[in-house]
Amino acid sequence: IHKKKKTKKAHYHKNKDLFNDKKKPNSALSVSNPFKPTDADKKLAFIKHQPIRSKALLWLVRSYIDQKKYTDADLILDDIYNNPNFPYKLRAEEEVIAANLYIQQQKYAEAIEPLKLAVLLTKDEKEKARYVFILAQVYALAGKSDLAVKAYDAVLTFHPDIDMEFYTN
Repeated sequence: IHKKKKTKKAHYHKNKDLFNDKKKPNSALSVSNPFKPTDADKKLAFIKHQPIRSKALLWLVRSYIDQKKYTDADLILDDIYNNPNFPYKLRAEEEVIAANLYIQQQKYAEAIEPLKLAVLLTKDEKEKARYVFILAQVYALAGKSDLAVKAYDAVLTFHPDIDMEFYTN
């Protein structure tokens, strides 16, 4: 008799409604999660060093962005995004890097969705606060001031450090 393993649900902040599309479709943080842990992730769980290649690819993308080789960075990100075997636990980092690619190219509207996904996929509260703060700044740069205000308000729900709280207000 095989027992079904319980799958871990995405970790949400106390204010789950910030991320619920059905309750607040116009929320500054509403987004659906296209990534699910795959069977491959489960099968490879015993290999603890398995994400090394994936982490190396993320660092390669970062270095391409730093060198302003945006096309190369985008090609690798596309490959990562379409790879069902890419580790689920690195998806948030991938989304942050994708957002950074758009921000560096001043494509602020395109950076919004990856940042929203990074917030959704991130478990650490300090990182979430940081990503929501960056999201608020990107909303402002994209000319979406009403969503920027909502996102800045959302930052305060994470009880950020004093500097971030100061700049949020």
